[in-house]
Parts: sequence; structure tokens; C-alpha cells
Amino acid sequence: MIINPFSEENGIIPRSINYLFSELEIFNLKSKKYNVYINFLQIYSENIYDLLDEEQNLEKQTSLKIREDKINGIYVEDLSEFLVENVYDCLNLLKRGERTRRRRQSIKNDINSRSHTILQIIVEYDRVTEKGILKVNIYWLQRSKLNFCDLGGCEKIENDKDKNNLLSLSTLGQVIHSLSASEKYVPYRDSKLTRLLQDSLGGNTMTYLICTLSPFW
Repeated sequence: MIINPFSEENGIIPRSINYLFSELEIFNLKSKKYNVYINFLQIYSENIYDLLDEEQNLEKQTSLKIREDKINGIYVEDLSEFLVENVYDCLNLLKRGERTRRRRQSIKNDINSRSHTILQIIVEYDRVTEKGILKVNIYWLQRSKLNFCDLGGCEKIENDKDKNNLLSLSTLGQVIHSLSASEKYVPYRDSKLTRLLQDSLGGNTMTYLICTLSPFW
């Protein structure tokens, strides 16, 4: 099936990806080389799962671990990451991840689970000096990160796993409150969700929260 990135029925993520690559085409005309990488993960009951590894055994799948270093910042160890060249590559990987998510829910009988997903797009390009000299040293590599986080619902708590997902949402609220109040301590590490989103919530980042509300729940 061919995915149409220009369809009027597309949601926020396909539209954003399409806009990103249209801007990168203009960026490339200015003789700046760039690479785009994508990864896709699921957080369920404080466990992290890779949604782009189709060869994994979903019945024996183990939770991935969060790491941090000076070069990569906060990242998930052993998480699949793909180099993409255009919007079609991104949308096909997004479709693959959703397919893996449905397979995992069917095997684990978690069809009604309240899991969270994070689609991460990383753009890297070489920086230049004020004189226009290209720097190939890794410390002169400019990196931008775009996180699309789909938060699971919390309209009905059915089991302990759903409580863990609600805990993630509660911690996210506490983090946002701490940041808005300029508090010294921000509880990023209190949940896997907020830990992964730490560098997307503070610092020089821009964060948008979009809510879907319904009077029928």
C-alpha cells in the first residue's frame, strides 16, 4: 500500500513529517549536508519496547533500558534506528511500528491497554565556522530532535498495569508544574515517559500539548 503524504485525511504526525522534509529540501539547497534518523518505541506499564524490530520474539520481549551520555544525550539502549531519505520512508516505518504494536497487543492480550508511544526523528548536519569552513569533528555536528508522543488514555483504570500508565501521566503533570513554577527539583526520573522526554520539556525546546476531549466518556 502506497502512503500518500499529501492526503487531507492525514493526522498531525504525517503532516509534520511532510513539512519537515519540505523544509530540509530548502536547507539542502544551501549546501549543508544532513541525515535524518527515526526510531519508534512503546511504553507500557513502565516497560520500554522497540516497535521497529520486526524480527523480535514478542512473547519473550524484554524491556529496554534508558542511558545517557554527553554525545547522544538521553537515549534507549539497543533501540532500532533507521536512516531515512524522504517522507515515504518515515511513513512506512510509522506504519510498521503500528503493525508491531497491534501484534504485541494481540499476543499479550493488551488490546485495551493504555500504552504510550514516542516516534523520534533526529536530524543531524555538519556545522561550519563563521568563515564557512566545514567542521567534520563529531563535536561540530549539529543535532535536532523531534519527539511525537502519543499518550495513552486514562478514562478507566482496569488493572495494575493501567495504574502504572496513569502514574506516567501524573508524573508528566508534576514535571510541567515544576517547570512552570521554576522549581529547583523537577521529577523527570519518576517515570520512564518523563525521563525520555526530559530534553524535550526543558531547556531551549518547544513543547506542544494537544488534547482530544469527548463528552461521551
